[in-house]
Amino acid sequence: MTNITGATEWFQHARLMRKQQLCKLAQLGQLVSRISHLAHMLQCERGASNIWLCSQGTLYALECKASRALVDEHLRALHQALGTPLMASGALSERVGNALQSLEQLPALREAITACALPADVAMERYSRT
Repeated sequence: MTNITGATEWFQHARLMRKQQLCKLAQLGQLVSRISHLAHMLQCERGASNIWLCSQGTLYALECKASRALVDEHLRALHQALGTPLMASGALSERVGNALQSLEQLPALREAITACALPADVAMERYSRT
């Protein structure tokens, strides 16, 4: 950037900085919204899975399938939102990485739940951690 000496240049610089800050805020707001929706859908999947496991696989098969589809849909939306590099701090980027790493374990958890190979309390703890 060139030297800013006059009032006009400072006002232009301030306007540019404000615009960049608002873009960052909008981007983070969209990310928070996507995460919030995904968390809600994960809670629904956790509840349906709990009923499935507690009934030894006799109840809520359709609800499990539907809730998984909704989680997958919201997960795709989150990945889309993350497709644009975040103007975020290193700490936020690290948290996003940890969250995505945890979400990568979801298929194995679902498989174990479908097979009724986990106690309900263990499955619920894994969903909560995710």
